[in-house]
Amino acid sequence: MSLNGAQLDAENKPILVSGEKIFLNQDGVRLEYESGNGYPGQGNNFYSQKGTLFLTNRRVIYVARPHMDFFRNLNVPLPNLRNGKLIQPWFDANRYEATVEPVPNGGLNLVGQVKFTFKEGGGFEFSSMSMQLRSRLTGETLPHEEALPLYTQEDTSSSSGAGAASSSSSAPAPVALPIPLPPSFSEPGAAPPANANTPLEAPPQYE
Repeated sequence: MSLNGAQLDAENKPILVSGEKIFLNQDGVRLEYESGNGYPGQGNNFYSQKGTLFLTNRRVIYVARPHMDFFRNLNVPLPNLRNGKLIQPWFDANRYEATVEPVPNGGLNLVGQVKFTFKEGGGFEFSSMSMQLRSRLTGETLPHEEALPLYTQEDTSSSSGAGAASSSSSAPAPVALPIPLPPSFSEPGAAPPANANTPLEAPPQYE
């Protein structure tokens, strides 16, 4: 990890090295970085309300927009990005948190914590792709994801009669849906016939 270590072109996009390829380019990302114990001179803390996050097959580059005097970009090689996890809060945008390790002569000396908040989407894609790309570089296995539980319908065909009756009696009764009335019955002031089940008499014959 290095502070202001990425070289940018005239459009503030990272200049790639040989064999490097951009896999994700996401705008509207907030950055929070903390290191040290909080005492002055014992670490670095910086914040960017909005910027662009680039993910390549070798590193993660965050470019602040607009640039600040002390902070323009953060450059993190993928092997130096550890223990990453995606957090999906109820009332805020998805964010990715990870531990970042400094590189020699990178302007940062201590291990820190970085948070990327994806205010315009892309958090899930970044988390998944960064883990896969990092695994290819380091040879480490991907974090185990527990499979969803399988739900099977209970077989009641072999149940005894009493068991089947008990199961059916405990099941909630279906809710009857309202049946729409014919147009003539739906008009205000109109009344339905006295006995809807009695067949209507044939009309009288006129000579």
